[in-house]
Amino acid sequence: MSSDPKKILVPGGAGFIGSHLVEKLLEQGHELIVVDDLSLGKKAHISRFLVNNKFEFVEGSICDESLMNELCRDVSTVFHLAANSDIAASSTDNKRDFEVGTLGTFVLLNACRNRNVSEIVFSSTSAVYGEPTFRPTAEDYGPLLPVSHYGASKLAAEAMITAFCANYGMRSWIYRFANIVGPHATHGVIYDFVLRLLECPDELKIFGDGTQEKSYLHVSDCVDAMLFCWKNAKNIVNLFNLAHTGTVKVSDIAEITVSAMGLKNVHYAYTGGDRGWVGDVPRMELSFEKLKALGWTASMNSRQAVEKAASEIVKEMSVGVL
Repeated sequence: MSSDPKKILVPGGAGFIGSHLVEKLLEQGHELIVVDDLSLGKKAHISRFLVNNKFEFVEGSICDESLMNELCRDVSTVFHLAANSDIAASSTDNKRDFEVGTLGTFVLLNACRNRNVSEIVFSSTSAVYGEPTFRPTAEDYGPLLPVSHYGASKLAAEAMITAFCANYGMRSWIYRFANIVGPHATHGVIYDFVLRLLECPDELKIFGDGTQEKSYLHVSDCVDAMLFCWKNAKNIVNLFNLAHTGTVKVSDIAEITVSAMGLKNVHYAYTGGDRGWVGDVPRMELSFEKLKALGWTASMNSRQAVEKAASEIVKEMSVGVL
């Protein structure tokens, strides 16, 4: 249990990362309000917490000004995870990234200002770096030129958060995630591979040429790092990449997923090209030296995270949890 329990608002708390974060915050003794529009999140991810008298769930949007002002009452900290995190979908539905990621963040920040919320912890993304020319990419890399609407929206949100901190006396923690994997996934390469193989065990469609290569972090390590930095980093703005060593190619993830499902002789059907979709970044490896210097290191490297997540996602989907 935390030595200093807080009242915390978690927008996006029914989602993939959010639901894992909620579990840990409750274990630490905090009082939580989760707000989620359930567009990607699932109530099933948090249903077991509904009997906890320190937990409240509200179905709603961070774009709702009156709701945000009400929910921020007496809150000390906001963990902001609400977003359209499906990058591939954002190229065809770019309005949602603006509405939730950019405008929604502004609405939430104004509610924090109105209710004197002192801390905001924000889930950003490696997508803000665009296609960096230097890897592993550190937090001070620039210029930041996102190639996806999702990345652009997150970068805009980062800028608004730092401005609110400077103008209204708030403190922030901004986390640029590697590719996070694990149970409760609602999309992503492992999730998509499992879905396709359940439908067609003999052939796996793979977007791109399979050489796309990125950093991965297990969701358990991600949440642990978020809480560690929140406790130990005390600048006005605290910016960290959340990652660990190594990268994994998409072709290797296909092999890992096929193995986790116990399949053999699967034909891989590559669509071709150096990226999986419009806005995809073919190569991404994040530096985690700043995080390491603070005193935190992940328990799994990128490949280990993918292997563990593949087993977990296969197990969940085989029993209809997702």
